[in-house]
Amino acid sequence: MKKFITSFILLLFCITAIAQSYTETIYLKNGGVIKGVIIEQIPDESVKIMTKDQNVFVFRFEEISKITKEVPSRHNWNSKSTTISSGYKGFVDLGYTIGIGDGRYAGRIDFTTSHGYQINPYIYLGIGSGVNYFCEEGADEWSFPLFANPRANLLDGPITPFVDVKIGYTFGDLVKGFYLSPSLGVRFALSDRNAINFSAGYTLQNVNYDYDFYYGGSYYNYSDKINLGGITLKLGFEF
Repeated sequence: MKKFITSFILLLFCITAIAQSYTETIYLKNGGVIKGVIIEQIPDESVKIMTKDQNVFVFRFEEISKITKEVPSRHNWNSKSTTISSGYKGFVDLGYTIGIGDGRYAGRIDFTTSHGYQINPYIYLGIGSGVNYFCEEGADEWSFPLFANPRANLLDGPITPFVDVKIGYTFGDLVKGFYLSPSLGVRFALSDRNAINFSAGYTLQNVNYDYDFYYGGSYYNYSDKINLGGITLKLGFEF
């Protein structure tokens, strides 16, 4: 479980670093502008830069007016390629729930998929289903949530935070009952329709126990409700 959390955090950090990368720009005294990545710099002598199309240029310091770091144009918040399109939308998510409270021994692998309609860049409404596999402390139990899935993007751009809520009912042999999974996440756009999502939240999973037992010459019925809740971390893809 600790390895999973560490890997998740490292992956999120790497994606964030890539998303926030900069382009280095050399402004020449003759008016030329070269953008790319500086791959070699000899103080007071020369600078070597590689452009996006893999061309390499070398400039003497006396030819250079200034060198800056700039946000690449692909991160323009008004870019049409990263504006979230309306229409059919689908999500698939894989994650892990770390059990807490009554569910501290109920860690599980979560897979969910949701399909619906992106009303505008900010609002999505859909329905979905999932598969949960309880695997901690020798458990070997499966459950299957069905849920409604509203979702709100807080921005319309290549990187946007979002709020996601899944609410419904879980079916299974032992684990069955009310299901609620709100989460906060970050969406990294690949295009106007595709994106990678990272999220963290809390999953509430009610389980109702109802059984009969014999004691002192009489039969009794016992009912109880517990919450196999936990912290859920997810990596997802939308299309």
